[in-house]
Amino acid sequence: MVSQVVVFRRPPTGRRSRISTVADLLRQSEIRYGTLNTGMIIRAFRTSNDSVNLALWRKMKKFRPGVFTKTNEEGIERIRKEKYAFILPSTIGDYISRRLPCDLVAVDRFLMNKAYGLATQKGSGLLPKINSALEHLHTSGFIDFLYDKWWIKKSECNGIKSSKIYSLNVASSLNTENYLTVVLSLHSAAALFSSIPVA
Repeated sequence: MVSQVVVFRRPPTGRRSRISTVADLLRQSEIRYGTLNTGMIIRAFRTSNDSVNLALWRKMKKFRPGVFTKTNEEGIERIRKEKYAFILPSTIGDYISRRLPCDLVAVDRFLMNKAYGLATQKGSGLLPKINSALEHLHTSGFIDFLYDKWWIKKSECNGIKSSKIYSLNVASSLNTENYLTVVLSLHSAAALFSSIPVA
């Protein structure tokens, strides 16, 4: 399941963050927030019936200068240069917040809770096999295993204090986002199709 998270700069040691939920964004005026200017997140904001999501959407449209970005990398860079929070898929936000220089934090789960799917040709005999394999990945705990392996155990931020964060190289995590997305996708795909018997 993929939901959205809010990513922003981690406060220095001794300073408590005022943002722990997406609703907290509406209660403050210091940090502006945005998301990609195209794709599933902005479509979800436009069509949401949730009062908090609607309020966020209205404010994002009014912010000047604009708060929508062309890429996730641009959003992450703006977090580090401005008083800015970026809304993006939890899979990416959780990963980036666990990479060096460990200066980001991801909070909340909101807007969407949807799973990715695989498309097949209409009437394809692969469809029941793929559905069965996907169900097995979920019920066997393999998806949770991958998350624990790549996100939790591979975290580069365990034991790092906030006071040390800002002396680290801020460019180091910008090159890892696409790398992990590709690696995880290939890993999951390999596990999926290895479980589908060949006719």
